[in-house]
Amino acid sequence: MMAEKHATALCERGGLRLGSIDYYRKYEDAEIGDNTEGLCVLAAWDGTKTVVSKIRGGLNDWLLCTFEGNVDRKIVDRMGYDSAVEITDVEAFSSAISTHLSSLSANYGSIKYVRDRALYGEVKRPIDPQEFMDGPIAEVLGDARVFLKNQYFSHQSEFRFRWKVANRAAEFIDIVCPQLTAFCRPVAMPTS
Repeated sequence: MMAEKHATALCERGGLRLGSIDYYRKYEDAEIGDNTEGLCVLAAWDGTKTVVSKIRGGLNDWLLCTFEGNVDRKIVDRMGYDSAVEITDVEAFSSAISTHLSSLSANYGSIKYVRDRALYGEVKRPIDPQEFMDGPIAEVLGDARVFLKNQYFSHQSEFRFRWKVANRAAEFIDIVCPQLTAFCRPVAMPTS
């Protein structure tokens, strides 16, 4: 779901805006933004001690948040959208953007809605509590952190794409990737 001008840009030119974790954390519309985006509680045990900390990860990630399933018109209206595009080949769509961005990795999937965004595990090396700040330690969480959202957002039925790049992602990036037109088609929005 998106504004008509964005649907047209995607289907006709391959034009698309990707957002970063910071972009969605700062987005003021509570239906689209999420001020907890990228945050997780990590509890790690190294055989000697357990460290629990709130950390932020995904700083080098570009995201595209989409919808899957039956459209609820009330949700669409709250988001201010009037158009929709079907991605006909999810893998090829993701791959084309990955190539365009020269991403290090890419993945996609349905969001898992949870009560708490907390991950627990055992690490194979001694824990330095100073590492539990923004940055590389968050990467021990792996891809799971990108696909977890608070159950408050479950009505959105989100399907998410993620591309990891070498440098920290700015707030957003507008791309034109003509290959995307082969994998996108406009679809009618429900009237009720």
